[in-house]
Amino acid sequence: MKKLLLPLSFLFAFVLINSNFTFGHATFNGNTSSDWNTNTNWSTNAVPLATTDVIIPNLKTCQVNNLTAAVAKTVTIQSGGTLQWASGTNTATLIITPATGTVGFDLQSGGTFI
Repeated sequence: MKKLLLPLSFLFAFVLINSNFTFGHATFNGNTSSDWNTNTNWSTNAVPLATTDVIIPNLKTCQVNNLTAAVAKTVTIQSGGTLQWASGTNTATLIITPATGTVGFDLQSGGTFI
């Protein structure tokens, strides 16, 4: 039995390391563009899931476009950070699914939501 568990443990670790799972929180870094739906714009190298706590930090602008709904467990826009709909977008969607009894959207003093 021990001989079987060791290879399975390595396989599980390999899958986790090489997958775009997003657990916990993701910070928008804008490394590639300002688009929410670009993997490389996030600290996790993965677009947030409905289980992800999102942070838009100071001096970063993150845009939600009308092609794909943006999802998150919570969204925090820190002072100096901006979350905006892409120019000319009328149908962009942001879906926030916080845990029961928690705040799902936190616009901190100095943050911008447009």
